[in-house]
Formats: sequence, structure tokens, C-alpha cells
Amino acid sequence: MTTIFNDGERLHLTLRGLDFVGNGFDLLEPNAGATPDQLGQFSLHLGCLCDCHIECQIPVAVQVGEEQVVGHLLNSSSEYRKCLMLRP
Repeated sequence: MTTIFNDGERLHLTLRGLDFVGNGFDLLEPNAGATPDQLGQFSLHLGCLCDCHIECQIPVAVQVGEEQVVGHLLNSSSEYRKCLMLRP
């Protein structure tokens, strides 16, 4: 289990001691200093993490009348077999 951080632009997470960063769940790339042994633990396609299953709870702020309430999207689940986004 890990925590996914969002700085407003990119997602950040650590898996098995390796940091991944990306603009979306299907664009998570290992950090530039990753060793071949670290990279060998993961399936990558076009440099992005793939062949994985991500489950998460995403906090969402909702305005209810005059009050802002924080809820969660629960059990969001995505399976990434291949990163299909075209990269420049």
C-alpha cells in the first residue's frame, strides 16, 4: 500500500522504494536516478508504469449550501495493461 500525493499538477507515489511521478495514473514514470535492478521490478511501456492495478480513495470537496464538505470517491479502480496515451 502507498499514498499518492497530488501537488496540483502531478501525482507522486513510491512503490517498492522507487519514486514515480506523472500527470495522470497512466503517465507515471520512475525517477531519473532509478537503477536497472529497481526498474526490473516493474512493467514499463514507453517509460510509464503499466500492467498494474490501482485502487484509491480520492478526497473531493463538495459545496452544500453555505458549507463545504469533504467526501471520498471510494474504491476507484483502474487497471493499466498498457499506457495508450501518445507521447510527443
